[in-house]
Formats: sequence, C-alpha cells, structure tokens
Amino acid sequence: MADDESLLKFFAEERQFFDVLEHYLDQIDDRPGANLKEPLPEIFSNNPFGYLTLLLDRYQEQPYLLDPHLERMVQPIILRLRQWLEYLQQHSAEFEEPPTDSTETLSIEQLSQKLEKLSHLLYFVVKVRGYKTIVRFFPHQVQDLSIVISTFGLVLPKLDSAPSKIVETFSDALLWHFRYILLLWLSLICMIPFDLSRFDKLSTLQAQKISTYQYVEKVGWSYLSLPGKEREAAALVLARLMLREDVFRSHLLAFVEKCLDNLRVAGEHDLFLATGIAQVLCILVELARPPQLLGVLPLLHQALLETSKLPYISASINLRKLRAKLAGRVALVIPVSPQGSSDNEDEQVPESIEIIVQDLLDCLQDKDTVVRWSGAKYLAKIGRRLPEAFSIQICDAILELFSLKTVEEQKGGIDLLSVNDYTWQGACLACAEFLRQKCFPVSRLESLIEWVVRALHFEQRKGVQSIGSGVRDAAAFVLWSFGRAFSSAEVEPFANQIAIQLVLQSLFDREVHVRRAGSAAFQENVGRLGIFPHGIDVLQRADFFTVGLRRSSFLKAAPEVARFEEYREAILNHLLEVCVCHWDGGVRELASQSICQIARDAFNQIPTVLLDRLESGLKSKDINQVHGSLLTLGELAKVVQSDKTENATIKLLEKIFQLVTGVLHSNLKPRQLEVLLEAICQALANTLPDCPRLCENFIKSPAWMQLVDIGLKRSDDNLHCSLQSVLHQVSLRGVGVQQIQFFSKALTSGLVVARQASARCLGGFVFSSGALQVSFQSTFDLLIACTEEKELYRISRFNCGELWGPIPYLWVTLISSPPPNHIIAAPNNDLSITYGWKVCTQEQFSKLLTVFVNGLFNYTNDQRGDVGSWVRASSLKSLDQIIYLYTKSLESIEARKNNHNIHIDGRSPLELDIHDRALEPSEAHENTHKIHHDRIIPLKLEQRFLISHIFSGVLRQSLDSIDSVRQLAWQTMAKILVYLSSSKFLQIDKDILVLLQSAFDRRNSEHWRELKWTFPNSVDLLTQLIKRHLQCAFPSNEFIEFSISLSESLLQGIIILIGGKGNNDAKKAAASFVEHIGKIGESNPSISVEVVRRILKLTSTRPSGSRNFGLCCWETISLLLETDALKPLEQHGDGRKLLQSILHMVTRNLNQPKVSVNRVLTGSKMLRSFMALESSHQRLTSSLNFF
Repeated sequence: MADDESLLKFFAEERQFFDVLEHYLDQIDDRPGANLKEPLPEIFSNNPFGYLTLLLDRYQEQPYLLDPHLERMVQPIILRLRQWLEYLQQHSAEFEEPPTDSTETLSIEQLSQKLEKLSHLLYFVVKVRGYKTIVRFFPHQVQDLSIVISTFGLVLPKLDSAPSKIVETFSDALLWHFRYILLLWLSLICMIPFDLSRFDKLSTLQAQKISTYQYVEKVGWSYLSLPGKEREAAALVLARLMLREDVFRSHLLAFVEKCLDNLRVAGEHDLFLATGIAQVLCILVELARPPQLLGVLPLLHQALLETSKLPYISASINLRKLRAKLAGRVALVIPVSPQGSSDNEDEQVPESIEIIVQDLLDCLQDKDTVVRWSGAKYLAKIGRRLPEAFSIQICDAILELFSLKTVEEQKGGIDLLSVNDYTWQGACLACAEFLRQKCFPVSRLESLIEWVVRALHFEQRKGVQSIGSGVRDAAAFVLWSFGRAFSSAEVEPFANQIAIQLVLQSLFDREVHVRRAGSAAFQENVGRLGIFPHGIDVLQRADFFTVGLRRSSFLKAAPEVARFEEYREAILNHLLEVCVCHWDGGVRELASQSICQIARDAFNQIPTVLLDRLESGLKSKDINQVHGSLLTLGELAKVVQSDKTENATIKLLEKIFQLVTGVLHSNLKPRQLEVLLEAICQALANTLPDCPRLCENFIKSPAWMQLVDIGLKRSDDNLHCSLQSVLHQVSLRGVGVQQIQFFSKALTSGLVVARQASARCLGGFVFSSGALQVSFQSTFDLLIACTEEKELYRISRFNCGELWGPIPYLWVTLISSPPPNHIIAAPNNDLSITYGWKVCTQEQFSKLLTVFVNGLFNYTNDQRGDVGSWVRASSLKSLDQIIYLYTKSLESIEARKNNHNIHIDGRSPLELDIHDRALEPSEAHENTHKIHHDRIIPLKLEQRFLISHIFSGVLRQSLDSIDSVRQLAWQTMAKILVYLSSSKFLQIDKDILVLLQSAFDRRNSEHWRELKWTFPNSVDLLTQLIKRHLQCAFPSNEFIEFSISLSESLLQGIIILIGGKGNNDAKKAAASFVEHIGKIGESNPSISVEVVRRILKLTSTRPSGSRNFGLCCWETISLLLETDALKPLEQHGDGRKLLQSILHMVTRNLNQPKVSVNRVLTGSKMLRSFMALESSHQRLTSSLNFF
C-alpha cells in the first residue's frame, strides 16, 4: 500500500488531461488542434499519448478517483472509433482496389493507425479502471451491433477465400488493442434485450449464409485460442451470448458440449484454447442464474475432470486458477437440500460437492498463491451454504493441514523444518476467508489461535535467503478477520496473547509488508473489539506508517511500546531469542540497538539476567547468535559510557570486556572470526580499561594481533573504521607506539588492501602522550607522501578516497586532544600553553591544506567510473573541518591570552613552541614563571590561499556533474562562510564575502542537489563577480585578483560540465548558459564580452583534472556561436574585436602537421557560425583556405 504522502485525493490533472486529450484526438482526425492551455513537459512535447498514459498510470492504485470523469473520458474516444469504423465500411471497396486518384481517401494503413491509436488509448483507460466499469460507457444501441458485425466481417479471416488487404492489415499482432476493444464492445451489445434474428439480413451474414447468433459465436471462437487479451474478451462475448433469453434454452447445452469436445481435442498441444474454454465456462457459471445451469451440470463436472487430465496443467498457473474457480462456482450452483429436510445430514450434501471440496482442499497446497487463494475463497463460500456440521468438518480438514509433516520435539514444541510453506499459507488464507464469511466455528477458535501464532513467526532458511513471509502475512490476515467474525466476549480469553504476538510481528518482522499487515490487524481488532491492553496507545506509537521503515520500527516504536509492562518482557525475549540470532545481519544490528534503548528507558541499571543470556549466546555454536550477542554487548557498553564514574558501570564494562576478549581467545576458526571482527572491535572500543598497562598487554596479545592480521586482509571500510576506533581509544590511554610502527610499515610495504587499512588505522591515533608525540612527525609525513599523485594513481583501482580520510581525522584529534598527564599535573596550568606538545608546525599545516586542495581536482576513472569523486568528497569534508577548527583555535588562543584559561569549549590551541624541542616536565616546572603569552605563535592561513585555492576549488566542485558532490560543495562553502562571518581573526574581502553569502544562502539548502537550481545560480554568481569588477571605480589589486580567480574557477566548472559530451542534465545546463549569455549580451554587452574573453583565455590552460579542457572551451564557444548568443556583440567595438580574436584562434594552428581532429571539426562548426556575422565576412574568406 502506498504511503500517506503518495495517496492521491482527487483527479488533480483534470484540466490538463482533457485539454491534451482533445488535442490528441484532433491530431488523430487530422484537424488543426487548439493550442494547449499549459505546455506539455519537454519530454512529452511531441508525445501527447505518452503524457495521457502517464497520468492514467498514476491512478492505477486508486482508480475510483477517476469515476466522476469516466464518461467524459471514454465517450469522445469511442465515438471517434465508431466514426472511423463507419468510414472503413463505406470505403472498404476502395481499400481492396485503390482508385487512381486517391488524394481524398485514406489508405488502409493510415486508417488502421488511427483505429489503433484510439483503441490503445481506450485500452489504457480499461486497464486502470477495469472493463466492467468502462464498458458501460460504450454505445449500446441496437444499430451498433450492425457496425461491429460488419467490421468483423471485414477484418476476420475467411476460410473459403484468400485473405484480403483489409484482413492482412488488421491481422497484424500490433493491432491487438483494436481487436480487444471491439470484442468488449460486442460483449456489451450482446446483453441488449432484442431479437438477434433482426440482423440476419446484413450483407455480411447473407454472404456466409449464417444467422446473427452463429456469426457472433464464430467471432468468439475465432479469438478464443489466442494468447493475448483478445482471448479474455472473446470468452466474455461467448458467455454473454449464451445467457441471452433467446439463446440459452436452445443452444446452451450444445455449446457446453462443444466446449467439452474442444477441451478433449486441445489435449496435449493447445494450452491457449484450453485456457480460453476454461475462461468461458467460469464466466458462464458466474453470470448465469442457477436454474439456467441445471441441465448442464453433468457436463460441467466432466469439464472439470477433463481439465485435470491435461498434461500441461501443472505448468500453467492460469489454468489451475481457472479450474479452481470453475469448481467453486459449480459447487455453488449445485442444489443443496434445506436443513431439516432429511434425518441424515450427510444426505443433505451431494457427493459432487464433497468431491469439489476435496479438490479445493488440494488447491490450498498448490505451489502458486493465486491458486491457493482461489481455493480458499470458494471453500469459505461453499462452507457458508452447507449445514453447520459439514462446515465444521471442512474447518477441521483445513486445521489438519497445519500438522502435515510436523515433528513433535522432546521439549513439547513442534519442529517446522519439514513443513511446506505453501500448505501453511493456503490453510491461513482458508481460515481467514471462513472468518470473513462468519462461518468459522467458535469451538475451534483455541486450536486456530495455537496454529496462527506459530504461523505469525514462520520462517525457513533456504540457502542465503529465507521463505515464509507469505505465511506470516496470511496469518496476520487471519487475525485481522477476528474482529469481523467473533464478539469481544469470545476473543477476550485470548486477547493478551493475540495482542502480544501482533505487536511482535508489526515491530520486528524483516519484511515491510508483514509488519504493516500486523499493524493493520492490531488496529482492526482494537477498533472492533477494544480488548487489547493499551490498544490506542500502542497504535499511536506503532502505527501503519511508523512500522513501514525497519529502523524506525526497531529504534523508535519498539522502545515506546516496551514502556507498557504487558509487552516489555515479550519484546525483550523476542529480541534476544529471534532477532539477535537472525540470519540477516541488519536485523541483528537493529535488534542490539533496540535492546539497549529498551534497557536504558525501562531499567535503572542493566539487568544481570540480560548479561547472562548474552553470555550464553556467546557460547552458542550458531555464529549469527554469537555475532548478535557481541553487537548487543557493544551497544550496552556505549549506552553506559556517560555514567563511567559509578562503580556498577565500571564493573559492567569490565564484565563486557572479559566476555569480548573471551571470544577472541576462544578456538574460533579464522573464517568465523571474520564475521565477528567488526562487532568485536566496536565492543572493545567501548570497554577498553582505563589502565594503560592493561591496554598495552591486550594489544600485545596474540588474539589482538590475529584480529589485526585478518582486518588488514579485508577490503571492508566499515571494519577498518572499527579497528580505527579501537586504536583511537588505545592511544587516548597513552599506548600504541608499536602499533604505529606496525601500521606505518604496512602502509609502505604491504599489499594494497593492507595499505588502505593501515592508512585508515593510522588516522585513529591521538598523539597526546609524550610517548606517542615522537611518532607524530614521521606518521604525518608518511600519510602526506601517500597522497602524491603517482602513488595515489597506482592504488586508485582499489579505493581512491581511502588515503584521504585519515589525514584530517589525525590532525583534528591532535588539536582537540587533552595535553599529556605530566603537563596537566604541573603546578600552573599556564605551562601547557607553551610547554605542551608540539602539535603542528606551519609547514605541516600548509602541506595539509595543499593535500586537500589538490584532492578537489582528482578525477581518476577506472572500470567503476569516477572514483575520484570519493577523493573530492573527502577533501570537501576535510576542508570544512579544518577551517572550522582553525577559526575556533584562534578564538581559544585569544581567550587564553585574556583569561589565562587553557581550555575553551573543550578544545586545545593550535600553537607553535618557539623552542626547537618540547621541554621536559622538570624543565617546565622550573620555568613556570618565565611563560609569556606573547610567545604563542598561531598558525597562519593567508587570505590569498583561502580565496584563490580553497574557495576556487570548492566553487569548481559546486558545478560537478555528480549530484552528491555538488551538494556537498554547496554545503561546504556555506559552512565556511558562516565560520568566517563569525570570526574576527580570519577576514576576507568584504565585497567577495557579500557576493558569496548571497549565493550560498542556507535557506535554499533543499535545492543544492538539483542542477536545474544550482547551475543558474552559479552562472548568476559569475555574472555578479564580473559586473562588480567592471563597475568598481577603484578596485584594489586584491579584489581584482580574487575576482578573477573565483570567476575563472566558476568558468572551469561550467566549461567542463557543458563543453564535453554530457548527459541530459548537462544539455539542459548548456541551454541555460546560452540563454543567460544571450540576455546579458543584449542588456549589458560588456559583461558578455568579459565572460567570452575569459573563456578564450582559458583555452590555453589545462587545469587539473581535465585532459581535454581546451577542446571543451572550443565546444563552449562553438555552442554560443551556433545559438547566436554572441550576435549582439557585433554591434560593439570590443565585441567585434573579441569575435576577431576567436576567429584567429580557430585558424591559428590549423597549418601545423599535428592537429587534433576534434579541433578541426569544432573549428569548422565555428566558421560556419561566423558566416551569420557580417563583421567577419572579410576575414572569414581568407580563413576558409585552412580547411
């Protein structure tokens, strides 16, 4: 079912639809159509039929919204269809022998196209709303029969003559829509109560010497063996024909006998004919009154028998479904003795019904759902009209299906491994249908609930997937029907059990449709019975839409529902017994988080029973249960981190750490350990002891080394991040020097996967202790070296962006880490200002910024596509972090100078020690009174580098062709501008800042992913920068430099986007750019001249990341010339000079021996465009010789 936001309320496109419909019908009639009141979307500009069908398809799930408009929708189409059918009959002779002068007459091909277009559109209306509703709006006058019969006389092949041109044309398989609509029309006309013999004098019938009835029957049989939709309409024609008052008495018996004979003849070779005959009989029995069929009941039983003998019935779902429907409908027609008319109740039920009931019970075990559901529906309908005793027998037989192939366990449960899920779903559907028919016996209610509760959690593992969602959905359907079948008093003894099971299903089932089914069943029973505990309150927390998302169901709805004691224990038990050991890792992860939220909200402290059950789970032989238990322990440790000062919390963390390390030291195979690796790391990161000695002993243990060894061999970035989090906690405790050396060695000499993992792990270390500070310089230089272009290109095939991620994290952790313990312990806190550790030099800071700026121009491609986008995205995020921390550090330094306070907002300074070495603790203590705050030297970030490199790079990425990168660039620029506007230490040119702030306004953030919004605004920013540059009376050198740098970066992004062979979005961007330049050229030609002059200047450059940038510039200029966007420049002196410069550029290098073919082709297009410019004719004549 659709979400609430996607539900339609009414036919919103009514005006546009009928406007386009009228326009389309006028096109078919070759009449000049009126102009549309609203233009069609560009993609449908020449395809009104596609637009109409798109609108109709929107209402496929809510077709009733079209009901008020159906007559207005259908009648214009069907009337035009009738009009062209009359035209076909009037000119049929001309179509067979076209006259010499046929200018006023359509060809048969043209006419068939018109009829197909009308029929195709009408078919879409039928498809959305259904033929039973639409056919009522077809013309159904007596004279319409002659039109339809005459048309079939022209298009239906004749056995005794060669096919005519009309027959050949309309026998085309592509014209099946026309035949289908014509047969539907005929089926409607057959219902009109008039004498068919009135039309026996039609020329079509007299030529074949048959009656109207015989001809209509012939038409139906002609299409009954086809595989398409025509067969369904033909079956409807035959069934309605046979049920006419003037036909069924004399022809029905013969017709059924003919069906039976054809069914036997179909035998082994004609599946479609057998299916068509089954459809005819099904419709016939459905539409007929029971007295009309009494004479043919034996034949219908024989037809059922013959159908079951067909060799291909086991392979045909449709045929088995039709047989089930026919059997059920025949059983409903068979007369049953009224209750009390016989002493023996068995004599009231004919044997033929018992045979059919057994067939339908077999259908419940069919392998296809549609067959099972058909059997379930008709069993319930049959049970409703039979005596109560026989109905109870049917219910007992259905309940016995649950016990097939079940094995009783020693503990009293039932093993369902051998059970067939088809059988269980069929039994559930049958029970639900009996409940809907209100004929399920109350005496069997307890047994039903026992089996349905098991079905609610039915799941069987098959290879890498599971089956059983259909059974669980059907079980929810059974419980949904309870409110309609039983009273509150009858269900109340089972209310708590049903409520708990439905809550568990609606919250924790893996499949969304099953969760929603459980929620709907809960809601139905709350509304009708009102006996579920806290029913309304539970519905408010776990409504139909909340449970639609698995994450919100586990993490939002489940903790809220668990606040009620009636459900809490069952929810925790289900999570621990089912979800934590589920085969799907995503379910296990969500279950662990859900348990922790429930435990945190419901208990003052984590219950020991919960830990005991998780500990037993770690000892299980099921690796999924071990993994789920580890995840839960890790989440529990994370939850209690905030209360780490309490003794109970410390003991809990120690207990979890022992359990996790116990798993590491157990005799697990490496393959098993790989599955658990990420969960183990997450748990360790939250439970490592604070004692450095214990941490060092742990990371030296063989178990930890085995874990690291496996992690370095796997290319899973999530695993690498988990390792990184453990190492981060280790380094916070002042240990890990050997680990740094180990990963540094792996980064330089290991395999590619190991190098990626090592880079990630090195980024997790915090160099806050004296022992680790020694390794900072070498680690930093090593990571920087790994980002060099050649080195990066060699490993980019595996993961281009992997090496960028750790560097900002490494730097961030440096400046945000607490100082070493021996400095904190000094008598005067001011010591840490100067005699802290040497965190980052100006040279390192500059290298770091250069790495990320270079990363903005990485466009590495391999077989996976633009993998350089990972690097660009990582660089954008890193620049955002660094500038934020840089501005905060300047504020911290200033605050410490004024307040003599070491920590501001929990952050440490970015600073330089003027000495060449960090002082020892004793020296620091001796020189306490010699500290002066004016000796702090903050790191420098020059305005020129910030604007010309960082801003320029981010602006170029704001025009990236990848939506996610482009959105991230806009977010990054907006954040940086916020940092600068709130900082008094890092200032940039005011005019530049104002322009950028107006463009990157955070109020428009919802549009930053859309190229159709970001591109015009980027072009507008380019125009504003150039306009401010040209109009400024006394521009400073810095403003000129910055303005040119930013505008050229924007132009580079625009040229790369539209100058090459881009996608559809790039083409739209190109059209927008051309239109903008054309408008600017008319209103302010100086800006247009400056834009093109800068593009011309860029043709001789080759910025990073673009191999054919010069050609892209040529393509952009060529596009502007072709669309006459530069034509207004011809009226101005500067513009004419610029056009001459472009012409000179095109012909300058053509006489050289090595010239790019693409440049020659682009240049020729540009010269062709110059022919439209009068000012270039003289120069153009001499330039043509180069080509």
